[in-house]
Amino acid sequence: MKTRHQKLWIIAIVTFSFFMTTCRKDISVPDPNLEKLFGTWNWVQSSGGIGGQTTTPATASYSQTVEFDKDGIYKICKNGKQQEKYKFTLTEDTSIHSTVTAYLINYKHTGLFHSNKSITTQSIMFGGQDSLFLSDEAYDGYNNIYTRK
Repeated sequence: MKTRHQKLWIIAIVTFSFFMTTCRKDISVPDPNLEKLFGTWNWVQSSGGIGGQTTTPATASYSQTVEFDKDGIYKICKNGKQQEKYKFTLTEDTSIHSTVTAYLINYKHTGLFHSNKSITTQSIMFGGQDSLFLSDEAYDGYNNIYTRK
């Protein structure tokens, strides 16, 4: 009887280990340069919208960070408290902001995360290692500037 329980434990441990190593996968990155996206970024400024307004942490009276994890999770924190959480993928495709191919972030709004569906795609640009520019793929969208935390 003891050996049967031992076999069950071994099978359970092997099965658990298998799922732990296969369930979490890093997202596909179409260009090694996009690796610098991963990490936490401090919001500096957003501009755009119908009125073309510019908003900063000083004018909005709050700070905000965004985080991109290698496992494809995007988080927004406002004044240090998590506000939103989405899955995302990275692709290379046509952007409305350019005539050349661009790198895009595609956010997946599923039932597991919040349901704010106002932004589904943003184009990505970098200013060196420490500046990130995300532009909504919408004609009245926003251009957002972040610096690495």
